[in-house]
Amino acid sequence: MDEVRSQCNETPPEAVAHAVEHFNKREFYETHDVLETIWLLERGPVRKLYKGLIMIAGGLHHNQRANRKGCLSLLRKGVEYVEPYLPTCLGLDLERLVEEARAARDWIEEREECDPLPDDLVPVIRTME
Repeated sequence: MDEVRSQCNETPPEAVAHAVEHFNKREFYETHDVLETIWLLERGPVRKLYKGLIMIAGGLHHNQRANRKGCLSLLRKGVEYVEPYLPTCLGLDLERLVEEARAARDWIEEREECDPLPDDLVPVIRTME
């Protein structure tokens, strides 16, 4: 775990900021693409964090496309991958992201159809600056 914390305190690749911008503009497919590039190159412990963020973005993309099953599956898995990096890593407020992703997942689970998330339930990635 010390190795994870150590890498969490490093300056993230510049592409992480681009991924956050896409995510917060609700461009979840683009978020996935940017993070996938970083994930493929990463060999350290934050590799699984990138995978979790990719899954959360993918789940939200599935919600936009009314794919309830894909949305719920990826949100669940994404949260599980991100949890070990709480509360923060690479300058990202992961605690809030996980909380919001769970709230979004819970809202979708309560419905039979894959309704679009209300604006106030769409997760946002915040930085710790």
